[in-house]
Amino acid sequence: MAVALNAVVHQAVESSAGELWELGQFLWGNPETSMKEATAHDKLSEFLERKGFQVARRYLLDTAFRAEFCAPGGIDGVLFGDADEALVVSAASSSDSGNVSQALPCLQAAFAIASAGANHSKTFAAAAGSREAQAPTRRAAKILALTALDLYTDPKLLGRVKQEFHDWKSNQQEDRKENKQPCGS
Repeated sequence: MAVALNAVVHQAVESSAGELWELGQFLWGNPETSMKEATAHDKLSEFLERKGFQVARRYLLDTAFRAEFCAPGGIDGVLFGDADEALVVSAASSSDSGNVSQALPCLQAAFAIASAGANHSKTFAAAAGSREAQAPTRRAAKILALTALDLYTDPKLLGRVKQEFHDWKSNQQEDRKENKQPCGS
């Protein structure tokens, strides 16, 4: 099943390259801050609806949505369980995954684009909005989607990831206990 889904991911991303470029340019040209991405929410929801997704807007948060895709006559693909609502936390100011990675297995992907500037600089921002940045961005998007598909379609792999995370977290807690020495010892 994963092989067929791989082809679907590649085809979906590449056949939408032009629309994704336009969407990215709109979002890049209309930055929103302070966790108030209302325009981005609406634009992304509209894009997904045009692609045939059923979108529940403002899902649990004003700037979140839930998108489901069903083929005519039934479900086409894999159904995934909803996230545990107890894990939904309103973030105050940071999008970094550091804190989340202490509670859940995380992946914070990075990829290269051609830029003479460092991250978070005006030069880098301009490069990130360029056409040249789109191919590596689409490639990274496909890699993330395929990674998620591997985890969703291979329960043994998902189990190994969860076990490795549990083991890592247990080791971290043990290390903290061992490193807490009373003063003067």
